[in-house]
Amino acid sequence: MYSLTALGRAIADADEGVYVHIPQQMLARGDWLTPYVNGVRSLDKPPLLYWLIALSYALFGQSELAARIPSIAGVCGTSWLVQRIGTLLAGPRAGLAAGLAFALSVGTFLFTLEVMHDILLVFFLTLAMYFFLLADRAERPRPGPVLGLSVALAGAFLAKGLLGPALPAGAIAVYGAIRRRLPPLRWRWLLAGGLLFAALALPWHVAMELRNPGFLRVHFYQEQILRFLGKREPVDYESVPLLLFWALVPVWSFPWSVFLARAHRVGGAALLPACWAGLLLAFFSVSSRLEHYAFPLLPPLAILAGLRLGGGDPPSAFTCERRLLTALAVLLLAAALVLAFAWVTGYGPDADGGHPERTHSRDFSILTDFPPELYRRLLALATGVSLALSLCLFAARRRTLFALTTAMTVFAGAAAYSLRAAEPIVSSKTFGLILARQAQPDDFVVVYGDYETANSINFYVPVLLYVCEGQAPSLVPGLSYPDAPRLLIRREELAERWGRQRRAWLVVRAERVGELGLEPAFVAAESAGRILLTNRPLEGAIRGPRR
Repeated sequence: MYSLTALGRAIADADEGVYVHIPQQMLARGDWLTPYVNGVRSLDKPPLLYWLIALSYALFGQSELAARIPSIAGVCGTSWLVQRIGTLLAGPRAGLAAGLAFALSVGTFLFTLEVMHDILLVFFLTLAMYFFLLADRAERPRPGPVLGLSVALAGAFLAKGLLGPALPAGAIAVYGAIRRRLPPLRWRWLLAGGLLFAALALPWHVAMELRNPGFLRVHFYQEQILRFLGKREPVDYESVPLLLFWALVPVWSFPWSVFLARAHRVGGAALLPACWAGLLLAFFSVSSRLEHYAFPLLPPLAILAGLRLGGGDPPSAFTCERRLLTALAVLLLAAALVLAFAWVTGYGPDADGGHPERTHSRDFSILTDFPPELYRRLLALATGVSLALSLCLFAARRRTLFALTTAMTVFAGAAAYSLRAAEPIVSSKTFGLILARQAQPDDFVVVYGDYETANSINFYVPVLLYVCEGQAPSLVPGLSYPDAPRLLIRREELAERWGRQRRAWLVVRAERVGELGLEPAFVAAESAGRILLTNRPLEGAIRGPRR
């Protein structure tokens, strides 16, 4: 399912555009040490995701699907680990339910639609807890789980920085404090594990600082500590209010969150996933947060739901859950009626919408840019999906796993279709493909507005993108190095370079074209309220400018 929904889907602007372009630069430069994006050092994220995507490119070619293969593998691997943990805690049935609950939850699908580092954090965090559970359940002490835990912590460190090893260590500490004991371990195993962690996690960081002085300050202090405190500069995100963050957690784990209400009834088996989830929720409650920061909560919540579902209780023990399923089914049916009424009456935004020229500060803020025609198409889709989910929840009162799996398959297909329908709003693929056919590597290509609103172009064509009258938060740390290209320009420089003999291209909102007064100007393409202009005639191009 994850592979089918990823196939042929455009690379999105903003974060995904950065993360899939850096591995391209690694291969083109032959440099797997220093990440580069748009010709500039990228210092904010660890390298593991980039290495895996670069390996995927090398094996399968540079395509949209190849860029997403590590994320798909991460979901599959995490689902297997969740299944194994559920099996160790309460048997095969609980393990199967837990694995399905993670793989087929709303949050897992939405948070992996785009390529992000978080799926690797979730995988290695779950791997660490799996090895800890093996050590805790072992009849006699063994070194294997300790070394496995060290590898998992190193992987988490290379996937997400300090956060990676801190979260599983914190969850284990809470669990040990409540039980007042930890698995018996020998000092030589702990020493070997510490050395293994250092050997895997530290060399890249040391080499990066030696080659790129100042890296450690940017990477750890600015991008991790200040981000945790909400004081990172430049500010390119808006922290989600705490109560909203909490309220969304059961939404991300839907529909399996229904079975969390009485997960405490499963007994001592619930202690480890409960400590795990509780530590994560407490951590993100005191830090700055975005919607997808809840993603690491989903494996322990899935395990708790699996323990409840697969605990072997008789049907009479699920009266509360059946009532919740009925209530949610009725609520979704009512939502379907409201959405159908909105669709029939033509409800939707009055503004034209279109692709923005400024970066959004929240994960789902892009929804406000949908034009009326797209909005109404998605209203019709949402009506059908709400009705289908309502029917599945009614059926789930008797055939729970089958009905909920069917419900999430319907949701996944609808979410993937929605993203494809919104492709002109969330991606600059249209312009990237035209530039790939027409542009030369030394052409002058400019984005009017923020770099992250059009940076998916970098994936489709190997050109430098200049930024006019906008910001580029993902480029700022690397732009401070003396050998970095000067990519941030003013309107006056754009006008001056537009008149030269060298071919120039400009991605700009249609309403801005007239005020820029660029001559000559030919329209090479239009998409979602934006225009791709060039200063030299092309076959089939239209003379501009246009308002």
